[in-house]
Amino acid sequence: MGFETELSRALEKFNDRDVPVFLAEVISVDKEKGTCEITDGELNYVARLGSVINSTEDRFFIYPKIKSKVLVAPIEEDIHQLYIVTCAEVEHLQFKVADCTLSMDATGFNFKKQNESLRSLIIDLLRAIQQMKFTTNMGPTINLINVNDFVSLESKFENLLKDI
Repeated sequence: MGFETELSRALEKFNDRDVPVFLAEVISVDKEKGTCEITDGELNYVARLGSVINSTEDRFFIYPKIKSKVLVAPIEEDIHQLYIVTCAEVEHLQFKVADCTLSMDATGFNFKKQNESLRSLIIDLLRAIQQMKFTTNMGPTINLINVNDFVSLESKFENLLKDI
């Protein structure tokens, strides 16, 4: 059987569902619950941001922008169990596994493990480098010669990495 035939049959099965996939607009997003309120123009619904919501908090969520369009599907054709299949505009994404989190939005991104973030570690490192002093056979150094290079790097990392 050719690819085109398989695709055609799959689309036919998809279209034969009792509850179709539909387009909706985002009204609000609840990041704590992993849900958002949506409307199809007539009715309002609450939809999950993922098809599976588990109690372990290990998850990957794409948070849509308010007033953006999303494609919504029912879980097991139950109109009372909806989830967001995809979204037209992304506000924020979060990927969490155990105590590790990757977050990204328009301002930047960050990796975090427990209470430590990549951003805070890099900033702390650069600030420590800027304060470095060395003892030579002539006595201690007073200033780091290239401190401005590290100040510039610190600013670049602060702009790239955000505590989201």
